[in-house]
Parts: sequence; C-alpha cells; structure tokens
Amino acid sequence: MIPHIEKKNGHPVLMVKDRPMILIAGEVHNSDSSSPAYMEGIWNIAKELGMNTLLLPAPWDLIEPEEGSFDFSVPRALIDQARAREMHIVFLWFGSWKNAECMYAPAWVKQDLKRFPRAQIEKGKNKAGRQVSPTIPVKMPYTTLSYLGQETARADARAFAAFLGFLKDYDEAEQTVVAVQVENETGLLGAAREVSDEADALFAAPVPADFAAYMRNHTDSMTEEIRAAVLAGKPEGSWQEVFGEAAEELFSAYHVAKFVNTVAAAGKAVYPLPMAANCWLDKGGKPGSYPTGGPVSKVHEVWDFCAPNIEVYCPDIYVPQFKAVCDEFTRRGGALFIPESATHSYCAPRLVYTLGHYHAMCYSPFSSSAWT
Repeated sequence: MIPHIEKKNGHPVLMVKDRPMILIAGEVHNSDSSSPAYMEGIWNIAKELGMNTLLLPAPWDLIEPEEGSFDFSVPRALIDQARAREMHIVFLWFGSWKNAECMYAPAWVKQDLKRFPRAQIEKGKNKAGRQVSPTIPVKMPYTTLSYLGQETARADARAFAAFLGFLKDYDEAEQTVVAVQVENETGLLGAAREVSDEADALFAAPVPADFAAYMRNHTDSMTEEIRAAVLAGKPEGSWQEVFGEAAEELFSAYHVAKFVNTVAAAGKAVYPLPMAANCWLDKGGKPGSYPTGGPVSKVHEVWDFCAPNIEVYCPDIYVPQFKAVCDEFTRRGGALFIPESATHSYCAPRLVYTLGHYHAMCYSPFSSSAWT
C-alpha cells in the first residue's frame, strides 16, 4: 500500500509501508533544493540532527520551464540522496502560490496576463501597493495570480499531475516520498478579496446554494466569529447577505480552496499520496493583513467543503503562542502537521510536546541555514 493516513486509537496516523511513521523533519530554505550538489551537505546535517525526513520545495518553474516540457532531474536526484541516507521526503509544490505570491510560477505563466490573470487588490491594477503594517506608512508592491483564473488552475493541475506521475513511476516501490504539500501559504495579501470586475460580479451574485446550506449545517464546529456571521445571515442571497462581516474572507476561502482542490485532484488521480495545505497564520489580524483565503483555522469548514482532496491543514508557526495554535488546529480532531516552525532553543521541547500531547504527524523547523 502507498503512504496514506488512517485513524488508530482515534488519532490520524501517517502510514508508510503499512507502519505508523512520525516525521521528525526539517524544511529547507526556499531554493536550497534546486541544487542537489548544495543539498549534499544539508542532508548530512539533517542526518546528524536525528531527522528522518526533509520537506523540500518542488518549484513549478523548475519542473516545467517551458509549457508541456517537464524536467524531473532535480527531484530524481533529491530522492536518490534521501535513499542513500535512509531518509524520506515531503515535497512542497510551489505552484501558483508561494507565500501568497506567484514567484515560483514559470515565466510563461507570469508573462501572459490575459491567459493567466493577476489578482487585483485595487480596481484595474495588476500590481498595487499593500500596507505591510499599520505602523509602517510605506506600501510594498504586490502582485499574484488570481484565484479566479480557471486556465491558471488547469495549467497548474496539469503540471502537478505530471509531477505525481513521475513520483509514482520512480518511487512507488521505495516510498521515499511520503506526502505532498499542495501550494504554499495560499491566499491574498492587501485586501480581503479580489476586486476585479469578475470578482465583484461573483461577490454580488447568489452564494452557491449547496455551500450556503453546508455552512448553516456545520456551525457546531466553527469558531465563534464565523458561527455568528453565518447564523446572523440570510439562508440565501449575495455573499454579503448570507455571510455579513465574514463575507469577503469566506468568498476568498471558497475560491482559493476550489483552486487548490483542482490541483490536488489532478495529482491524486495519478498517485494518491497524502496531501496537505499549509497557511500563514492570521495572528488575530484583519483579512488582508495575512493571506486571506488560505486554510487558517476559522475557514476550515470552507476548505472541508471546497477541497476534499486535502487531508491535512498545516500551521506555519512563528508566533510565541505555540500551544494555542496547536489547539486551534486540532480542535476538530484533525492531525497536527507542522511543516514550518521557528528555529530556536525551544525546538526540542516543542518537538517532544507536540508528539506526546498532540500525537503530531510532523514537526519541522525552518530553515536549513539555521540548523548549523
């Protein structure tokens, strides 16, 4: 059987070659894994630190530099390096999103704004300034791919399916690769939702009836903020009428999750490894101050409905409130999978605590440049 997740004694468990596996891992820095030669030293450090797994980016632009032409030489070399050390890999698909931007999308995607539209956080602008902090007056230039781009989702999905096909052909027997993260820190910065003409029209249109009904039938598991908005809204109508103050964030979450599910479904149809989605935490901020639409705790019900091919929602934890975040992400009985966490003296006790208290599936400090 290929790697999969199943429940044992009430807890979700990652199974590899039909045995439970806990990922004592590390995530390498963003582009480290693009060079197998550079990775030789990192693998050795990880082995010395007692890790059994590395989380490695698999960038779309490296794998499909020209449309329809795929190059799997780098992931093949990384798999060979892991096997030589009896270690495992979780690949991180850097596709349309990486940290709420599109920096790892191929040039042929980024250069075709008609076929692959950009998100607008200001009407009519494909690149606009976003406020980094209320205390910092300077705006940072921001651009990313639109979550409404259907052709973007299709192109991303085709590339992801090709990548999973390679993993199946090269690794199904060995099972070096045990899971895949689909995209990275999805969502929109600088605004709660996109404000293009298309986005405005969809926001004013009726909420899909099956989604509105699902949300009203799942209020018991919701955070108080979202529950109150759903219960106060109308059972049908526009997004504003149905979801009130939460409407813009739920609109973004609906479309981001649908996009990610399109990508994940294409990969699962080829090789159904466990698939995860990570998030940049909201940290109590207003929508737009964090990647809005990504799988933060308060929109998990939206992702449940829209992205059934994602099995695990993962927090990237760089805040002091470590236990509170873990509690948020396990409040509904899901697995705790931490793909990124701050690298400091608390790493070891946090590893022990997450495994012992939460039965965590993965704990992974970031980044390889800090492990030495």
